[in-house]
Amino acid sequence: MKKNILILLLILSTISLMAQEKGSYISLWGGMGPTGFKYKMEGGIDFATPKSDLLYGGQVGIGYSYYFSKNVGISIGAGISHYRTRAMLEGNFLSDKYFVIGNYTDNDPFDGHITNYDLRVRVQNWTEYQSSKFMELPLMLNLQKKFGEKEYFGLYLSVGAKIQLPISAKYWIADGDHEEQYKLMVSGYYPEDNLELGGFGGKPLPQHGFGNIYNPGKVLTDATGKLNFKLGIAAVAEAGILISLSRRVDLALGAYIDAGLLDINKKAPSKAMFTGNETDYVSGAENNVGNGIIYNSILNSSYGSNHNKSYVDNVKPLSYGGKAGLRIKLGKLSDQ
Repeated sequence: MKKNILILLLILSTISLMAQEKGSYISLWGGMGPTGFKYKMEGGIDFATPKSDLLYGGQVGIGYSYYFSKNVGISIGAGISHYRTRAMLEGNFLSDKYFVIGNYTDNDPFDGHITNYDLRVRVQNWTEYQSSKFMELPLMLNLQKKFGEKEYFGLYLSVGAKIQLPISAKYWIADGDHEEQYKLMVSGYYPEDNLELGGFGGKPLPQHGFGNIYNPGKVLTDATGKLNFKLGIAAVAEAGILISLSRRVDLALGAYIDAGLLDINKKAPSKAMFTGNETDYVSGAENNVGNGIIYNSILNSSYGSNHNKSYVDNVKPLSYGGKAGLRIKLGKLSDQ
């Protein structure tokens, strides 16, 4: 008797599988959550604690899927993702740690003769924001299971990979909230006299370009600029629930994670994080602190004697959060 019942159940399950609706679907989806670039900063910055944080971003897209049965299918698609990152150099001004921009001539010396000095820059709680958009082409394996006689509810799981093509990328630096919240200190060191003017604990000298800056985003050259990324590949996973709005339309609600597998940052140019003009730093005008100093972004900068070492290594996109979408059956519906 038990054997007959088992045979009957197997026959019914086979008929059910054969009757399940296969075919093509089109889907529209969008997601939101923490996004950005995960990377580590190398040892060129030994006077501040570097870190990078993910900020909220999102993604939208359209896809086409084909189900071989009601439970298994594959999908391809195209979408746009927005990644946002905050990079910080946490720390205060220190008297013996700084960036050296270059050697300049003081055309308005205190003692009446021409002197040379080294232009120095120190940072305090330095913050840089990075924002980029990618076109993404996913290829996914889809698994799903619907429950109940009417199949109003189900679960799904999708895994796969996506190609990430950079569309645009930029950075900008953050200012202090008020004039006392300094972000940058500019000073000059005179080796002949072993004297630093405008430095740590010293008096600002704006007529010589030495002093503190709370709004570097409005003062430095290239405080906002472009980033250069290359093609990437990310592993993708998504899981959630399916709610049938009709026999043709399903609502999908779930969570996703996209993790980049490749370093997308192009090799940094041979430039320091802060550089200056090849001629005079200060034109002689009052309150000229920082004018003419060029900022090159954390991701675009290098260090070392030949500037052959990048500050940042292994820039990989990361995104996770919630996702919602509509899946629409194409073609004729079965009679089942």
